[in-house]
Amino acid sequence: MSLSAEVLDALVATGMTAEQLAVILKADMAAEQAKIARQVPWAKLRQMAFERDGECCGYCGTEAGPFEIDHIVPRAAGGENVLENVIVACQSCNRAKRDRQGEEWRVLSDRRARDRERKRAERAEKKGPSKDVRTVRGQSKDKVDTSPEVSPNDIYSNPLPNPTTGAEAPCPLAERVVEAWNEGPGKRGATTAKPLDAGRRKSLSLRLKEHTEAEVFEAIRNVGASDFHCGKNDRGWTANLGWLLKSPENFQKALELMPRKPLAPPASGAPTDLIQHILRRQAA
Repeated sequence: MSLSAEVLDALVATGMTAEQLAVILKADMAAEQAKIARQVPWAKLRQMAFERDGECCGYCGTEAGPFEIDHIVPRAAGGENVLENVIVACQSCNRAKRDRQGEEWRVLSDRRARDRERKRAERAEKKGPSKDVRTVRGQSKDKVDTSPEVSPNDIYSNPLPNPTTGAEAPCPLAERVVEAWNEGPGKRGATTAKPLDAGRRKSLSLRLKEHTEAEVFEAIRNVGASDFHCGKNDRGWTANLGWLLKSPENFQKALELMPRKPLAPPASGAPTDLIQHILRRQAA
């Protein structure tokens, strides 16, 4: 029976008859029995709540656990242990709600969320404009060139035009190096070169930091003029473009194979015939 002795004394003091008091007690006992009948074991009630709500907080909507089962109307306030009075809640909301009513906690939670958003906007306003939009010499930062400095010989950022034909599109230096190798040493017996991969492009970039572009093509010409490097040796060894680019020592050796500026051939006549003609005249 839910009616306390104080409530019964108050009813009697009002002049209520015994028959009227019996009706009230009977109705109170029926309501108490119905309430007990609706009670569900806690383990079963917990399972039913998760099946109904899933892993989602009924207060803040988060799907990040851990989750607990909360009484919308707290047990301390007369809340029943029934499915209609329980809800899945995240641990943060359940701890903060304590013994508040469910609707009361929802209103308080929404107010707190609005306060957090307002304070965040105020802090952002106090910081002023972002550094990304500050101006530099009258230009916004996104219009200022902040790319790192590169060497004039950088084969990636400064491909040089093909000097053979002005009408053609610019030919990257890496492609011209491969073409020069195949037209020179490659035709004389050295290993032909394929398009440069990332490793050989890096090696070429390193050589260009130590030497000029003209010296790269000079080294290729010197290798092409060397019989030894084109396979005419007792081992049958032939040079390849990777051998030239990979090692600073190999590159320097290629530059020293023959003079930087070879002498031009005579305008006319063969040097061998001229020497023989002079020797014959001296013998006579």
